[in-house]
Amino acid sequence: MGLDIYFSKVKRVDYSTNKEKAVEKEISIGYFRKVNCLLPFFGYEGNCEYLEIEKCQIEDLIETAKELLDNYETFKQDLLKLNCDYEKANETSNEEDKKQIEEKLDLLWKAFEELAEKKLPTCDGFYFGDTEYRDWYIEDLLEIVEDFTKILEETDFDTEQVLMYCWW
Repeated sequence: MGLDIYFSKVKRVDYSTNKEKAVEKEISIGYFRKVNCLLPFFGYEGNCEYLEIEKCQIEDLIETAKELLDNYETFKQDLLKLNCDYEKANETSNEEDKKQIEEKLDLLWKAFEELAEKKLPTCDGFYFGDTEYRDWYIEDLLEIVEDFTKILEETDFDTEQVLMYCWW
């Protein structure tokens, strides 16, 4: 079990006249597992309900994810160096060095976590997955940029409506 998030598209004219019938002909265009930051971003609240997603929302999501990834890249080298230093201190069992490095690592992550919490927060829920802004979150951001860029490219927003559907 877990948070499954589906994106599909339907004919806009069909959806406006008969939502139930239009959904029967939906075309799957995206799937995310436990990428819980998508729920608050799009304002999704109900389980097993369809939510209409507009082109501008997708564009905003991509821009926000890219901004967070750019921010992550600025401190990635420092992060890698500190991780290497931590491994060396771990090998020599130097507890004082390990503690200092852990404190530096925490400070390094803190600024990113605060920005992520402000721009694209996670949400918790039963089976929703991790809510920390660390490795899994970075992977989710990469997936968001890739998949939603493809959705933008392959959807004609004049004639098609994008829908979000979640199951947990």
